[in-house]
Amino acid sequence: MASFDPKTVTPTPVGRAGTAEVSLWPDAGLVAQIRREITLGASRQTENYFPLCRQQLLNVLSALSGVDAQVLQLIDGLRVCLGNIDISDYREALQRLDKPDRTEQENRAFVGYQEEIATVLMQAMGEARQYVDALDGSLQILASRPIELNQPLIFQLESRLGNDPAGRPGALMPGLLEELKGPRQVAFARDGYVHEIRKLTLALAYFFDNVLKGPLNTIKGAEEFTRHAGTVLTGLQRLRDNWES
Repeated sequence: MASFDPKTVTPTPVGRAGTAEVSLWPDAGLVAQIRREITLGASRQTENYFPLCRQQLLNVLSALSGVDAQVLQLIDGLRVCLGNIDISDYREALQRLDKPDRTEQENRAFVGYQEEIATVLMQAMGEARQYVDALDGSLQILASRPIELNQPLIFQLESRLGNDPAGRPGALMPGLLEELKGPRQVAFARDGYVHEIRKLTLALAYFFDNVLKGPLNTIKGAEEFTRHAGTVLTGLQRLRDNWES
């Protein structure tokens, strides 16, 4: 089974938020490749795997499915909470009140509409953060699943390759050794999968941090927020279109 080295990934920058690059989006094709490697290695119920190791690999598969599900829930959820922001009524009201001779009552209304805009945007961002936190939690579960690497046995077999434990020629020894290296390859691919999906949570964290640098209680600030949200949604839709479960 081919192994994945996260250090060999060539990042592809996407969209801009303000004056800095949005972080890097996951490569859906690479994610699918790594997922296949993990599934192949973890699903091989060879009799040479100890029962504990077999169960650990099944736990990795279960956690992997949990991350996949959270990615899709995040994409669909953000499409709703960030894509359905509507401040048109507040914009019209503020434009009507944006005049130098406002009365005290109009001033209170102006401030009230500004606060309403900020509330709408903060609520949308709060809902979006919940999806990001859920995905991050799933990634932590996957990353923390233990995998028995059988290192002592592998070392013993490597040192005795060519003979079975009784000292007779062991034609099956190389195959056995390769099978026992399977968990190590799964662990390595798992790390690559976490590395790639973590790009999504980092990109969204960057979006949150960037939009909070500007005022959210003004028309200009709200328009900047929705513009950056549109960039994020475009990236998420591209990821969804290329996603393979």
